[in-house]
Amino acid sequence: MGQLHDRMAQDLVLRNLSPATRRNYLLYCRKFAAFCRCSPAELGEADIRKFLVHCIEVQRLSYAAYRRSMPPSSSSTPSPCNAPGRSAASPAPRIG
Repeated sequence: MGQLHDRMAQDLVLRNLSPATRRNYLLYCRKFAAFCRCSPAELGEADIRKFLVHCIEVQRLSYAAYRRSMPPSSSSTPSPCNAPGRSAASPAPRIG
């Protein structure tokens, strides 16, 4: 994931995100790649949905943590976790 990771890290710096936010986004991008066992550049919306469902149902990820794991969908620069085919209407878990 080397070049993609570096590019995403640079994009997050350019967007002036806090160091904690950058670490979190990069962490979840690494987790996503490990879950799918391939580069995020090769994955699409269906893979993202599977990963998010896994995080919520298997790992019991809280809604707040789920929202923190999602890069903003209005990104002007592509990032590995903003894979091609990812819609701005990514599923949000229901609360309650």
